[in-house]
Amino acid sequence: MEAFNTDFKIRISRNKGINKKYQEKAQMNKELQIQKYKELKRQLERDPLKKEWENKCKEDDIRFRLGTKHGYSSYKELKEESVMYNHRIVSVKYVGTSDVYNGTVDDFHNFFIGGFLSVNDTRYVQRHP
Repeated sequence: MEAFNTDFKIRISRNKGINKKYQEKAQMNKELQIQKYKELKRQLERDPLKKEWENKCKEDDIRFRLGTKHGYSSYKELKEESVMYNHRIVSVKYVGTSDVYNGTVDDFHNFFIGGFLSVNDTRYVQRHP
């Protein structure tokens, strides 16, 4: 009887491909999970409880299991990640007219020039010379 896939390199390559596919699917699911969390937070006007979030994911056919290899390790991690995900404009105020050559994001020292974002962070420069 002949054995298939006995070549070690083929098995490694196959496993890498499978792992990459699971990673991609998990990344898409993580985004959906955060979207549901943020949607609930807007509706409830407070942080949703884990059970509320799970129920919303069930309703919308989104996998909600945590602690998987490529997913969020905990509900706490999901909540922390949601803070930095998809910021929304809360308000727009008219403050007058003046010549502006670039815009700065207060507290973060990011700035925009000609439509391009530049991260002006000395910690980044020190770590990545």
